[in-house]
Amino acid sequence: MKIAAIDVGSNSLHLLISRVLPDHSHEIIYRDKAMVRLGSRAFTRGELTLPTQRRALLALERFAEVIKRFEADVVLGVATSAVREASNGMAFLREVRRRTGLKIDRIPGTEEARLVAVAVASLPSFHRGRHLVVDIGGGSTELAFLEDEEPRLMESLRIGAVRLADAVIVKDRPGKKGLRDYVAAARDQMGAAYRRLRDQKFD
Repeated sequence: MKIAAIDVGSNSLHLLISRVLPDHSHEIIYRDKAMVRLGSRAFTRGELTLPTQRRALLALERFAEVIKRFEADVVLGVATSAVREASNGMAFLREVRRRTGLKIDRIPGTEEARLVAVAVASLPSFHRGRHLVVDIGGGSTELAFLEDEEPRLMESLRIGAVRLADAVIVKDRPGKKGLRDYVAAARDQMGAAYRRLRDQKFD
């Protein structure tokens, strides 16, 4: 069986195709990445811009052709922070479905954190124990408390590289007020997450 997975992120789009082996492990047979910055300007405007949507659609059309060529049996797709928060996020996903045939699901931040934790737990180098998994993305940062291989607590913070650039860059130059506001908001979110996670013991 071949499984294709698509991640529509705020900064980049990823395609991974793997073959499931008889022992239920998997072998990666194709990997692709497109830096489209779908979330650029989306966090300040509240919607995905037309240029970023066009870039994303071109990348997803390419992904769809690759998936067809590899004859994937299962196709899984998720969209994260930029699509999740944009007022036209669902309209964009409908256009993706119309143009490419790909069904991409818009997932909540806690589900994104859970999937990150599950992926970490599946790594050959993973050691059982109590861990805090942190994933910093373009539009959000996910935190998950992982006990052995089981995600226990999941948090999603509105902190990310593309979101920071949107908040700070004013007329193509860094703005001090935007940076101050962003840092203050990030501290508030991180403080709240810390209070929810501080009673956990990590290895």
